Amino acid sequence: VLTKQTNKHWSLFFFLAICSLLRAEDFKRKTIDNITSNRMLSIARDSTGYVWLGTDEGLNKYDGLKTTNYRSNIFDVSTLSSNRIWDIFVDRDNRVWILNDRGVDLYNRKENKFIRFPSKSRPLHLLNKKDSLFVTTRQHGLFVIDKNTAEETIFSFDPLDPMSISSSRFSIEQTTPITKDNGAIWVGTTNGLNIINLQTKSAKRHYREKSEHVESDTILAAYKTQKGLLIGTSAGLVLYNKTTNKTKKIAEEKTNNIAPIRETSGVVILGNKKTLFLNKSAEITHTILHKSPKKEILRLGIGQYLLWSKGDEKTVVINIETDPHHILSSKEGKLPVKPEDILIDPENNIWIASKEGLFVASG
Repeated sequence: VLTKQTNKHWSLFFFLAICSLLRAEDFKRKTIDNITSNRMLSIARDSTGYVWLGTDEGLNKYDGLKTTNYRSNIFDVSTLSSNRIWDIFVDRDNRVWILNDRGVDLYNRKENKFIRFPSKSRPLHLLNKKDSLFVTTRQHGLFVIDKNTAEETIFSFDPLDPMSISSSRFSIEQTTPITKDNGAIWVGTTNGLNIINLQTKSAKRHYREKSEHVESDTILAAYKTQKGLLIGTSAGLVLYNKTTNKTKKIAEEKTNNIAPIRETSGVVILGNKKTLFLNKSAEITHTILHKSPKKEILRLGIGQYLLWSKGDEKTVVINIETDPHHILSSKEGKLPVKPEDILIDPENNIWIASKEGLFVASG
C-alpha cells in the first residue's frame, strides 16, 4: 500500500529522473535514412506507433526501421498541399492532420493519400473539440472543419457585416487564441476579441476601447474556466465573467500562453520571466521565475511538466505533488539544440525535432 509519504518519495524520484533525462548530454542525434530533410519543424506519434516527422521539404512516416515519404505534387490533389509541415496533430480517432503553408491535410490511412482543406494563407493555431477542428490562419480568418462531413465553415472580417469577426488576421506571436464555451467559441485576433455563436454563425466583437476586459486588441491566449474567461495579452491577464460582465485583473505581466493543469484542476500562465499557477478559483498559488520567455508546456507524466519555447534551448521542469497542498518544485535545464517541437512517447523517450535534425533521450 502506498502512503502519502511514499507517494511523495516516488514523485521526487521521478522528478529527479526527468531532470537528469533532460540534460543536453543525454540526447543523441538520431539518423533516419531516406528522410525528406533534416530541417525538422514538427513531430507527432499516432496510436499505432508511427512517428510522423514534418520537415521543410515534406512529411515522413517512421516505423522505427523504415521511412515513408510524402510530398506535394501540383498535378495530384491527393498529395500534400505543401511540403513545409508546420504542425502535426493526431486526434482521438487516430486521424492525422497536417498543417502546412497552404492549408490542413487529413491523412487517409486506407488509401495512403491526403484530403485537402485549403486555407488561402498559412494555418497557425488548431483547436480540436469533439467532431470539429477550429483553425486560425495568417490572413484569411478562422475556418472550422466538420470531421464527420468534411464541410468547412469560414469566419472572416466583413466591414459591411457587424456580425462578422473583428479581424481576419492572426499571428504566430499568439499561442492559444481560441477556446470553446459551450455552444460558442471565443476567438482572439490581432484586432479584438470575439465570441461566435456556432448555431447562428454570428459574432459579437470586443475591442480595447469599449471593453474593460480587453486590455490589448492582440489576444495572445484565451482559456475558458469555471470562473469565466481568462484573457492573456501583452498587458497582462484578466478574468472575465460574461454573465455578470465583471472583470478581475489577475496579473500585470505579459501572458504568452494559458494551459490546464490536470493535477490541480487549475491552469498555468506562461510568461516572459515568470510562470504563474492558478487554482480552480483563478487564484495565484505558485510563481516560478525563469530567465527566458516560455510559450509551450508539455506533460511528461503524473505531476511532471516541461516549460519550453521554440528556438530556445532553455527549459524548466515542474513537479507538482499530488497531495492536497500541491507542493510545487522546479528546475531549469538546457536542451542540446533549439527545439521546434518536442514529443514524449509511451516509453518515456523524449524526441526533439529541430532545424539541426532529430535528437532523442531514452527513458
